[in-house]
Amino acid sequence: MTDNPDNPQAFPRTDDSIYAGEAGMTLRDYYAGHALAAIITRASKTSGTGNLFASASYEYADAMLAERAKK
Repeated sequence: MTDNPDNPQAFPRTDDSIYAGEAGMTLRDYYAGHALAAIITRASKTSGTGNLFASASYEYADAMLAERAKK
């Protein structure tokens, strides 16, 4: 599990013995994946690169985590 309480595991498990050493994706990764899907859906083939889209998706994920932390 991640040590950052503002970025917990997206799908926490209670039994880690099944996946020895694998903690899984964080909530930030989960948010970024969904943001990336939306960005790609709206983008034209010539509007950017994979690196640009990936960077933007993590910016959205960070904004969502910041808003979530406000509680």
